[in-house]
Amino acid sequence: MGIRIDNMLANLKEGALMYLPIALLAVYFDISNVWTSNAALVTIISRIIYIPVYIIGIEKLRTLIWAPSFLAIPAMAYGIYLGIGE
Repeated sequence: MGIRIDNMLANLKEGALMYLPIALLAVYFDISNVWTSNAALVTIISRIIYIPVYIIGIEKLRTLIWAPSFLAIPAMAYGIYLGIGE
């Protein structure tokens, strides 16, 4: 169980390395729109649900839960692109 928790934390850190720069850009440029807010919400919810599913070890469900947070990164980038153009 300890190894599984360590792996889950490492995975969350890797995900944060992809998400955090995009989220910080949205904050820096003060951009908040449907794309950025929904992407942030999807990321937070899917990562919260991901934690117990990873620890329990449900592999196929884990991937389904992880995928929306991964897709939220380009969605947030698109929202930033739309916000800069305003």
